[in-house]
Amino acid sequence: SVAGLDQHAKYQRLMFHNAVEALRPGGVLVYSTCTINPFENEGVVAWALVTFPCLSLSSQEGARVGGFGLECCALTAEET
Repeated sequence: SVAGLDQHAKYQRLMFHNAVEALRPGGVLVYSTCTINPFENEGVVAWALVTFPCLSLSSQEGARVGGFGLECCALTAEET
C-alpha cells in the first residue's frame, strides 16, 4: 500500500540518522537500498543532505555499480 511505502522511507531515515551519529569525523557513509521506491532512495538522500549539512555527495571512482538516480525529491541531475 502507499502508506506502507511511506513507512519504509521513515525506517530508512531512522536508520540513516543512526548511521550518521555513529560516523567518525571524516568517515565515509555509503547508502544503498534494494528498492525502486524513489522515496527510499533519492528521497532519503535529499532529506539527509538537508538534515545533515556536514554530509556531501561524492562521485564514484572507477567502475560504477547500477544506473544513475532519478531527478526527483529535490535532487538535481548532477546529484543523481
